[in-house]
Amino acid sequence: MTDMAILDDAGNRRAFADRFWSKVERASGADCWQWLGSTNGVGYGKLWIKSNGQNIFVQAHRLAWMLCRGSIPDGLCVLHHCDNPGCCNPAHLFVDTLKGNTKDMMDKGRNRNPKGEENGQAKLTWSQVCLIRLGCFVGGTQGAMAKRYGVSSGRISEIVHGKIWRETPDQQQFLAAMYASLEQEGPLK
Repeated sequence: MTDMAILDDAGNRRAFADRFWSKVERASGADCWQWLGSTNGVGYGKLWIKSNGQNIFVQAHRLAWMLCRGSIPDGLCVLHHCDNPGCCNPAHLFVDTLKGNTKDMMDKGRNRNPKGEENGQAKLTWSQVCLIRLGCFVGGTQGAMAKRYGVSSGRISEIVHGKIWRETPDQQQFLAAMYASLEQEGPLK
């Protein structure tokens, strides 16, 4: 179903538009028009619409685009100049490809792929990762490290070989100096 067909299927377009805009706080001037209805987990407004006998949800900023500018061309995303996911001000919206959307996200520092301890699913801390690498460096086994820290030996291997938990340049410099110092001192006795 095309995006404009969704609006047509929603019933009286004027009544739908009134319902939609009643959930938007329209600011004056160039300010964001904030969505007041329900949102998804990252702040994008959503509105439930009955379409083809089923309830579907459509993102509010996409509906704002359709109501003010018409159809969204196939294969394009609706993006925000203002970088506010709850904004429905049509002057703040533009269309771009999925690749352009990803580039916009990266350029604005919104890549939602936190690393290390910033990732809410991380089972380890940076300190533990350093201890794991150090432990393996001085002769500890990956299996022993896995058991000690409650992760798989495959995960330990990825850590030891730098495939995951990559350090910042400052951390890399520190660890390189630490390992060089340990090599000069020889094995622990």
